[in-house]
Amino acid sequence: MRRAVGFITALACALAVSVECRAASEYFERLERESLPDVRPPEVKVVDLANGMRCFLLSDSTLPIVNVEVIVRSGAIFDPEDKVGLAALAAAHMRTGGAGDLSPADFDKRLDDLGAGLGISTSREMTVASLEVLSQDLEEGLKLLFDMLFKPQFDAKRLSTARKNMEEALRREDDSPDEKADRLFREMLYGKDSPWARRPDTGSLKRISAQDISDNHSRYFKPGNMIIAAAGDFSYARIEGLLKKLTQDAPTGEVTLPEVEPVALQFQKKREDVRKKTSQSFIRMGHLGVKRDNPDRFALTIVNDILGGGGFKSRLMDDIRVKRGMAYSVSSSMAPNKDYGQFVISLDTKADQTDEAIQLVEEHVQRIAVQGDFTKEELDFAKQSIISSLVFLFDQPSSVTGQRARYHFLGYPDDYWRVFRDAIMRTGLDDLKRVAKEYLHPDGMETVVVGPAGSKRDKEGKGR
Repeated sequence: MRRAVGFITALACALAVSVECRAASEYFERLERESLPDVRPPEVKVVDLANGMRCFLLSDSTLPIVNVEVIVRSGAIFDPEDKVGLAALAAAHMRTGGAGDLSPADFDKRLDDLGAGLGISTSREMTVASLEVLSQDLEEGLKLLFDMLFKPQFDAKRLSTARKNMEEALRREDDSPDEKADRLFREMLYGKDSPWARRPDTGSLKRISAQDISDNHSRYFKPGNMIIAAAGDFSYARIEGLLKKLTQDAPTGEVTLPEVEPVALQFQKKREDVRKKTSQSFIRMGHLGVKRDNPDRFALTIVNDILGGGGFKSRLMDDIRVKRGMAYSVSSSMAPNKDYGQFVISLDTKADQTDEAIQLVEEHVQRIAVQGDFTKEELDFAKQSIISSLVFLFDQPSSVTGQRARYHFLGYPDDYWRVFRDAIMRTGLDDLKRVAKEYLHPDGMETVVVGPAGSKRDKEGKGR
């Protein structure tokens, strides 16, 4: 009976994989036959307020809803060395600590009464506040948003709660092998104390005082350091009037950003194995990438798509998952950054296949970096796939304004999507060979493995 059940289960899995692969194959064949989409994004209205805030607005009455984003140039890379986590803790406390004339409980209740969504989060370079509200409640929703941004109460009891919530989030991150592999790889790449890799711990969070949070807010949260993206059911006259009215008393002044230590560009092959009781190994491999103003980033986008960024059509997925069945998912990314970004390959595999999987990845990188082994068919399909995906930048009105706001934040032109599209279309095989040789370093790959014992290195006593 056990053998029969095992056979049936194996057969079902094989059929599922077969159906999935056949569906993927049919999709790719159809995509190859189709012409490129004619991307025509709607016109966005740009308004510069007297206080220095730039606004990207798009009226759309499809639904009686308005979505607003506020992007602030404030993030983890600007945290003081001894108070890592300040930007994230300050943002969390702004949302939960009350604002304007409302206590924390009253502020939350008012949002619930409106049925509005209001959140705020931070990343390395930016803090983003977001509001979703019915159009009939737009004025009150915007008032709550700007009270949070400009008039936070920073309730002392809520600060303790926000700090405990962050500590718990850090513990959960350590419990996740995927997230732990990401973090350790980033630390290996940049150095544990680099602004691009460091993360808070219990000690650094305890060193952050209420005054630190207040000072952080006073330094960064000014209209001239903010970008607005708003889309939804409104008239331009109405929302412009509300934005002027609700930000007219906001704090003024220039924002001076702290200097951020530059990343040293270096390539050195290394590997770290971290023991964790899991059913498989979680692997991250790669090295430093490029800055976001590098003109070769467009050709590298295609290189990455062919290697591992293009789903089932990519080489890593086709070889390591489809043909060999060694990983459920395997992918690569080449993300430009303000400083050097990351070129990273991610895959999960059985512990006893760890070394083989790593060797296969290295061979694929070696093949395109050293041999320049690209085909015209791969180039054409990657172009088709990348250009076709641009339509998703404009699938919703809020996506349109959000993209425009981010282009402005990054210093890109307003029609950057068109610049990107044209650069992708101009890229040829010689460009792929040149950038792969220049920017990929198969002999300088850094590797992190999080998982159980089982590899050859474990037998040699090199894992920890």
